[in-house]
This record gives sequence, C-alpha cells and structure tokens, in this order.
Amino acid sequence: MLKARDAYDRYLEDIASYPRITPEREAELSRTILNAKDQHKAEAAVTELIHANLRLVVHCLKDFDRFLSSSAVRITRMDLIAEGNIGLMNAARRFNAEFSDGDATDRPKRSNVRFSTYACKCIKSRMRRALKLGRFIHIPEHHFSYWTEMETLRHEHGDTLSDDVLRDKLDVSNEVLGLLKQSSQSGICML
Repeated sequence: MLKARDAYDRYLEDIASYPRITPEREAELSRTILNAKDQHKAEAAVTELIHANLRLVVHCLKDFDRFLSSSAVRITRMDLIAEGNIGLMNAARRFNAEFSDGDATDRPKRSNVRFSTYACKCIKSRMRRALKLGRFIHIPEHHFSYWTEMETLRHEHGDTLSDDVLRDKLDVSNEVLGLLKQSSQSGICML
C-alpha cells in the first residue's frame, strides 16, 4: 500500500508542473483540433488540452474513493486515474467549445462550453466502467446510479433524509431500498 501511495503522490507532483489554461485558450485549442488540416498541429493542441486538465481526473477520482475501499474491488487508485486519463483523451479529441443550441427555423444561438464540464462526464463514465469491470461479482449498472442518487440526496437533506423520501425519489420498494442502503455502505451488491 505504501508503494501505491508513493506512486500517487509522485503522480500529483508530476501533473502539477503543467500550467492551467484560460477558457479562451480552450476554445482556441478546440477549433484547432476540429479544423486543423495539419495532423501534427491538431495532435499538439490535443496534448496541450490534456496536459492542462490532468488535475481534473484527480478531482473526479474523489467521487470514487468510497468504492476503492471496498474489498470487492480489485482496482487501484492509479488504475482509476489511468482510466480517467483515457476518458480525458477521448474528450479532448471530441470537444467542441462552440455548439449550436437553436432549432432549424431559428438562427442558431452560440454557447461557449467549458472543457471541464464536458470532460468530467467522459472521465467519470470511464472510471465507472473500470470499477464495474474490476469487481469479483458483477454489479448491475443501475446500482451505481442508485448509489449516486442516494449520495446526492444525503447531501441535500442531511440528517433529515427519511426512507420515505428515498423510496419516492428512487421509485423502489421497501425491500429494495433496504438492500440498496446496505450495499451502498459496503460497496457490495446484495444478490
């Protein structure tokens, strides 16, 4: 475990050397990636966007710490970071800072989108998939969404969260709610 901690700390030190970029620079890189005719120029833009956002993967990792402590999970923190980095690379290649959100009859409106908003979804999706595949026992995908929703409700309601509210929001029976509560605490799906 000490070696894993050392590798994680070393990784944090390494990524701290990459500077962050402004939203304007993100948009410029996005245009270069999508429109560049020179492949080397596009790859350089992808690389800069990835390096500037490596900290985002570590930020997203915090949402998965409780899953990593489960004995049912065979994946390490550095494995999840690697999966998150793959999600970040995919997001960098597909990111479009300007998108049209009008319909065909109206003149399209332009909205600027931050890369972090888009990339977080790609990173977390990749991490969820890695956790799902890295378990001794397969856990259905919908359990992860239940656990996430339960966590969100706990943050919103605090100590006042009742089983009735959970049942209504999750749309489950008493029996299923009991199993979900038990499995969310242990990180193990009750079969």
